[in-house]
Amino acid sequence: MDLKKILMPSRSIEISVQTSQNDSPENVILRSMVESDLTSNAFRVIAPVYHGSIYPLHINDSLDVIVSVDEGNGKVIYSIPCKVIHRLLKEQLSLLTLEIMDEPKKVQRRQAFRVSIYNTYEYEFKGNMYTLVTKDISSTGMLAISTHAFKAGDTFSITFDANPHPNDNHSDDKLIHISCYVLSSEPESEIRRYINRIKFQGLNATESKKLLQYLYAKQTEMLHLNPDYEKHFKRLYDDLPVERRKKTDALQIRIQVMGLINVLLVLLSLIFLLYAQPTPLYGLDVFFGYQRPLSWNGYYMSAGLITVITSLLVSAIGIYLNSLRMKRKGDHYNRGILFSTFASICLLGCYIYFIMFNQVALF
Repeated sequence: MDLKKILMPSRSIEISVQTSQNDSPENVILRSMVESDLTSNAFRVIAPVYHGSIYPLHINDSLDVIVSVDEGNGKVIYSIPCKVIHRLLKEQLSLLTLEIMDEPKKVQRRQAFRVSIYNTYEYEFKGNMYTLVTKDISSTGMLAISTHAFKAGDTFSITFDANPHPNDNHSDDKLIHISCYVLSSEPESEIRRYINRIKFQGLNATESKKLLQYLYAKQTEMLHLNPDYEKHFKRLYDDLPVERRKKTDALQIRIQVMGLINVLLVLLSLIFLLYAQPTPLYGLDVFFGYQRPLSWNGYYMSAGLITVITSLLVSAIGIYLNSLRMKRKGDHYNRGILFSTFASICLLGCYIYFIMFNQVALF
């Protein structure tokens, strides 16, 4: 096989790079073009662009160059193992020099490339309607986010619109009803969603061709018409609520404990106030010789006043700590602390009034 006749300048190629996504290896397929002739088992290509920016390939990175060759029985696809040996910038064009590491190998089919596309699809699952949000789509499946968990092996159907611009040139011939098979479903705690690896089932040759044309059109649009697509795509997912407090919040526990203590202090100060007040003497009390306090008890009033002041101090500390947890939309002040603070202020006013009006001697 004469590679010099295949790897000629301006020849369109695909570059397959192995990466890891969700702890599982996957191939990213990049579009590129040969820039120079093959000499000394090396050739230059234009650095591939991925979502509006140059894909980060480094020296000594391994990759596969995928080319399509016309043979007697039609087109045959070959994979050529290569290694990056040099990077350079020529006339504001980033180039890579690749060295061929092994003989070309025939592959059965073109590996599916993925395109990051933000699409939403309505689907029915177990009698309920849900919305699926895609992160990337390939000709064989997609990576999508759902609000509920799937089980491996679950199936559902979506209606896929293969019109690249459905609002401008809509055609019902481009609508594809796709059966989806869930390969895995993993929780994403940071966005409180589930990320799902989904495989397309039952696509015929015509439907696969429509889907592939849609992906190529979208990729071309991203690379040439909207270089900021990747930033826009990331911003869409950054807007999802993020749960950063994954562990038990020690400060929140302290706030709850202080709220409970404050309620108990309020109840205790109320009990002291009830015991401190004078009680009228009844006839039966005289008959049985039972003594009742005829004036305010200074010891109970002192204990109650100290309890109320302590409750107010605990309330102030609790409100301050609670204010440190008011940075998010769902945060709120502890109801126990708010209630006990209001009750403590009322009780303090009652204590001051009774002490001054009745001239109670404290301590």
